[in-house]
Formats: sequence, structure tokens, C-alpha cells
Amino acid sequence: MMEEEKNTANLCGNWKQFHLMTRGRAHYGQEELTKLMTRILDGKKRINKLESKVVEQDGLQDTAKKALKWIDTKWEQWEIICIIVSFSIISVLVLSVTIVVISKFC
Repeated sequence: MMEEEKNTANLCGNWKQFHLMTRGRAHYGQEELTKLMTRILDGKKRINKLESKVVEQDGLQDTAKKALKWIDTKWEQWEIICIIVSFSIISVLVLSVTIVVISKFC
């Protein structure tokens, strides 16, 4: 037995080859394969959940960008309205002062 292992060891380049030649490759039973497949499927489910969260986050980012764009547009409109109202108020004040000045001289 020892001589057979010695001859086998001489044929092998490293300990991995020796292990494979003397003990063979590991063979999984049905139970181990079932556990392994379950772990793989669980991993795929987790990956799918993460991917859906990424897609959801992208959707939220797009919505936020649209909302900010809408707010910017409304803010610009509001600024224009404020400028128009300010000029209107100034015009009314100038007209009022003019009327008061004219009424004092007449």
C-alpha cells in the first residue's frame, strides 16, 4: 500500500494532484445539492430584489428631477409676476403723487 502511494506521489506534480489521484473528487449527495441549489436561488432572489430597488431609485430620481424642473419653471413665472406687480405698484404710486402734486397747484 505504501509503495503504491509512493509511486503515485512520484507521478504527481503537487499535493492537489496526489489528493485527486488517491482520494478522488468529492461527490455531492442529493441533500448537499439541494442545499447548494437553495443557496443559489436565494442569492438570485436577493440580487433581483436589489435590482428592483435600483430601478425604483432611478424612477424616484427621475421624478425628483421633473419636480425640481417644474418648481424652477414656476419660480421663474413667479419672479416675472412679482416684477410686473412691482412695476404696477410703482406706476400707481407715481400716478398718485402726480395727482396730488397737480391738485395742490390747481
